[in-house]
Amino acid sequence: RYRNLLRRRWWMLPLMAVLAMGVQMIIIWNVPPAFASFGQMIVNVKIQVQTGANYIEELSNFLGTQVALMQSGSVLTRAEQRVRSTKPELLASKVDLKIGVSPKTTIFNLRAVGPDPAYTQVYLDAVMEEYSNLKKEMRDKTSDKTLAGITEELSRLEKELKANEDELLQFQASNSVVFLQEQGNNAGSYLVRLNQQLASLQTELQLLKMLNLDQNIELRQSGQAKPVGATATEGQGRDVSALLPADSEYLKAKQQVQLLKVQQQQLAEVLRPKHPKMIALAEEISVKENFLEFFKKQSVEQLDNRKSSLELQVQNLEREIKEWDAKSLDASTKMAHYQKIRANVTRTQNLYDQLLKTMQAVGVDKEITSESVTVLERASPCRPDRPTLAVSLMISGMIGLALG
Repeated sequence: RYRNLLRRRWWMLPLMAVLAMGVQMIIIWNVPPAFASFGQMIVNVKIQVQTGANYIEELSNFLGTQVALMQSGSVLTRAEQRVRSTKPELLASKVDLKIGVSPKTTIFNLRAVGPDPAYTQVYLDAVMEEYSNLKKEMRDKTSDKTLAGITEELSRLEKELKANEDELLQFQASNSVVFLQEQGNNAGSYLVRLNQQLASLQTELQLLKMLNLDQNIELRQSGQAKPVGATATEGQGRDVSALLPADSEYLKAKQQVQLLKVQQQQLAEVLRPKHPKMIALAEEISVKENFLEFFKKQSVEQLDNRKSSLELQVQNLEREIKEWDAKSLDASTKMAHYQKIRANVTRTQNLYDQLLKTMQAVGVDKEITSESVTVLERASPCRPDRPTLAVSLMISGMIGLALG
């Protein structure tokens, strides 16, 4: 069926192809002429001449961001105004701007198509120039904002530094730092000695209270009354292990009484109690016991006096330790305050110097940083932008053949 139809209607195929090519010719003829101009720019991803540079591009989506920026209304409007101011004789016309990126590079290929070749070329140059100017303004704005922030912070730090230095000078004017240091060291050493003396006296006093008279005298005789490491208090002037004045008489009397009693026991074995020798010995023992009681009473009194003296010395040492503790604490507090002021001055000064270096680096970078945008090729002279006639007719003929 289709073969018979093709034999009868074969002329429809070339007719439809010719008609389609004719329509395409009319369209091409009636389309207003268009002219294309080409240019290239290279955009650096990052500019940082030295440490402290003030402008760094964001790497994520960098290429797409730059394309959008080139085609932004701000750049295109400024480009139109630039052409209008530099070439007022050219009539403005609509220009279509297309931008592509060379693979694995940051080279941007710009293509401007418009009806006026002169205007299109100038317009493309203006777009590249305004894009470069906009990038520079963005860097300068960032640098100025950074400088303003650093300047404000420097002003605040300068006031803080001056206040800290004034506080330090005021402290030094009202306190001698060298004296405070010496006072703190001497107070610590003196407190150690006082505590050692207090411990020695408290130990001796405790022993005196715990032992009776005979035990105390026996301990003193053995030389163990002074605790290990104890020292005599200043102004005491004697060894605390020595016997008291009445102790010697008490011991002498006690020894005599014991000897007489031994002698009495020996005589009692051969003599009766009413023998004159026994009576005389008993009387002598009685006299010696009276002396012994007298010397014992003196020793007890001297021992009580020694206890009272030790208690007073302990109280005096405790009071003195408390006073020196307060002095040591006051010196330590003042020195801690002094160290804090000095640390604040040092910290603020270091931060101020750091910011000052940063501000100088930002200022230098602003002046010497090279442009991150370079025009690689300026806008080329315009050439007609028409599709190839043979290709267009071939395509339209194939479309007509398919319709037929």
